[in-house]
Amino acid sequence: MVQDAVAIDNLEFAAKAAAEIGATVLVEPVSGAAGYPLKTAAQTLAVVEKLKAERGVENVGFLCDLYHLAANGDDVAAVAAGDGGPPPTARSPTSPAAGSRGPATWTSQVCLPQ
Repeated sequence: MVQDAVAIDNLEFAAKAAAEIGATVLVEPVSGAAGYPLKTAAQTLAVVEKLKAERGVENVGFLCDLYHLAANGDDVAAVAAGDGGPPPTARSPTSPAAGSRGPATWTSQVCLPQ
């Protein structure tokens, strides 16, 4: 699919630019956008692994936003347990960095691998 190929090319380009300053590009599954192609941890990790295996990109990772994973019906407990590898960055539904307009309605207690 053309969209997938363009996304991989653009992520590779972004990662190479980020590498120049020692940064990592994080790929995030999101909810609320019907056409967005990455909704689960498995889908997102597949993109990250493709970049690493096929393009040699090492400074790319999975941003584990627990709200979006739960909203999309992903198995948050399995993701938090490290199934598929621990994420380099995790964000909870109530994180101020998320820029939410109000309190999150999803609640759960999970322990991310250390």
